[in-house]
Amino acid sequence: MKIDFSAPILNIDGAPIKDGDGELTLKTVAYSVLLGTEQADFAASVTEKEDRFDLAVKISSGGIVEIKAEEGALLKRLIGKKCPPLIVGRAFQIIEKSE
Repeated sequence: MKIDFSAPILNIDGAPIKDGDGELTLKTVAYSVLLGTEQADFAASVTEKEDRFDLAVKISSGGIVEIKAEEGALLKRLIGKKCPPLIVGRAFQIIEKSE
């Protein structure tokens, strides 16, 4: 599946959410959940940590990136677990548009 990680995350009114000087993108959200530093992140298996790192490296170029279905499922699982409803909904719209 091809996902546009440079796609902006929109607020409830459809305007891009600001992140510092720029816009919050799916790439920013993905980095946050993949490379998190919460206690639960440290408890993940070594294999999952490696998978999360590999996916973060893959999306580091930004733009449209080809990822495997299982990588998309991992990303959705982590976003669903770690983000508030608005971010989950908007991120899933971007990801599912590619599925």
